[in-house]
Amino acid sequence: MWIWRSFLRFSPLAADEGAVSLVEALLSEGIGRRIDEVAPGGFRNGPGPAYPELREFFVRFAPDVASYMPRRRPLPGSLERLRTIQLALCARLAADNPATLGRCGQTLLAREWKEMEAELPHLDEARQRLARAPEGKAVETKCRSELKAILGKTLGGVREPETMLELRRSVCETLEARVRERCEDH
Repeated sequence: MWIWRSFLRFSPLAADEGAVSLVEALLSEGIGRRIDEVAPGGFRNGPGPAYPELREFFVRFAPDVASYMPRRRPLPGSLERLRTIQLALCARLAADNPATLGRCGQTLLAREWKEMEAELPHLDEARQRLARAPEGKAVETKCRSELKAILGKTLGGVREPETMLELRRSVCETLEARVRERCEDH
């Protein structure tokens, strides 16, 4: 299984927690880019972000827009427009910050910006550890190329972003369970 092999490669270089961050980041990058390919206009499974979450996004990334937004309730008919504007802002953020918030593409950024922003310090630390290791770049390159081949086979005919997100969630849960087992065994 790619995810476990990658974890075992990264772990000696970035510690277990860093290895989990690196593996999950690579997986999210690959799947996020694939989602942007099949759903360039974004997608929603369910009603989409609620108004308070959208407002929080705009307060964080576009305070000039947020200043025109009511605190409690959206203006009638504005929710869809706000979601469209959010996706456009995420496209810009992804293009301007491809190594940080933009690494997973515009759609995942729009959906998971808070989680991604919270994870950045852990990911940065893991990347720094990896960069200090003499074989760090080679290990990352090998993991990336394996993932690209696997995702190409696994997601080749998949056109539903929800299916891709479910695969990502399932793989990350499997990794976290195996890491917990490993910790309990030691």
